[in-house]
Amino acid sequence: MQVTIVDYSLTIADTWATAGMAAGTKRFLELIKKHQLTGVLIDAKIGEISFEKGQVHHAQTI
Repeated sequence: MQVTIVDYSLTIADTWATAGMAAGTKRFLELIKKHQLTGVLIDAKIGEISFEKGQVHHAQTI
């Protein structure tokens, strides 16, 4: 799994990317929506999931 977060603050982006790795894909998708995150998540089983301001794109069912 790989997570990239886009934010004006490097500290915030790094914190959310680390949280995404620890949370796992299913839980992190919930956090993306709740916290209006922007970035890309790559999961070995699902593939690439992009998200912008909490809206998830190209996600397959987990």
